[in-house]
Amino acid sequence: MDRIALETPAKINYFLEVTGKRPDGYHELVTVFQAVEFTDRLLLEKQETPGVSLTEEEGLIPVPLDETNLMSRAAKLMFDRYALPGGLSIRFRKEIFTGAGLGGGSSDAAAVLYGIDRIFGLGLSKEELKTLGVRLGADVPFFFEGGTCLATGIGETLTKLGSLPSFPLVIVKPDASASTKEIFQAFDREPGRTVCTADRILQALSGPEDEAVTALSGALYNALEDVTIRFVPEVAEIRRDLLENGAFGALMSGSGSSVFGIFKDRKTAENAFLRVSPGRNACLTETTPNGIIEIPESAY
Repeated sequence: MDRIALETPAKINYFLEVTGKRPDGYHELVTVFQAVEFTDRLLLEKQETPGVSLTEEEGLIPVPLDETNLMSRAAKLMFDRYALPGGLSIRFRKEIFTGAGLGGGSSDAAAVLYGIDRIFGLGLSKEELKTLGVRLGADVPFFFEGGTCLATGIGETLTKLGSLPSFPLVIVKPDASASTKEIFQAFDREPGRTVCTADRILQALSGPEDEAVTALSGALYNALEDVTIRFVPEVAEIRRDLLENGAFGALMSGSGSSVFGIFKDRKTAENAFLRVSPGRNACLTETTPNGIIEIPESAY
């Protein structure tokens, strides 16, 4: 195999709590990830010439094309670790918003690890790929699982949860983004606070399917949301707009700055999307049980 086409999802966080800070500066988390059908597509191809080349097609979401890009770093990690011959061409179509708390860069990095494993026939297990992934980012391992996962540690220790039937989402990102580092630094300066447990969200995910969306919406929680709103006030405005337009629940994803709204039916979600999207980065999507998937090259 010399080429592989992949589709890789964004993620949202139904729940995010910061439980402590480690001596190495990383924060301990409890979070619940959900993969969503808002995807980037990549086409990886072996090259005889050493090195990694990145080519963005259509330029939907411009990103750096140098060694700072997580896809380049992921490829270099694999080539160095396994002394792979030649090089790699990565063409990609990026739709996942950047600086949004949707894990787009991590998702793309995971896809590169997965793709290199496949086209070079390394035969790595999912656990081996996760171990490599966490060297690039704490949420990279999640994209090898997809679906719904409880994550602990710095976000890398995953427990697969039963997925609910897919339901619609509207995701909106303000023009402004906030630095994850700045958000956590501001959070660390907060006075003593009560740590919230994930019990309610886990109960909602395991409850009756016909009550799931309502229960899930009522249990959404993100400890970083209030801090991020100080940097990006539009987060609060978007959350309010989604709720006023029929969302059962709305929450900032990750450290922001995107906000997702949960809807019970597609029609309400479509109407909400039409009302809240003008002048904003927004998408109408749904939850998915998938992580990284191989697609026909014609679908790329």
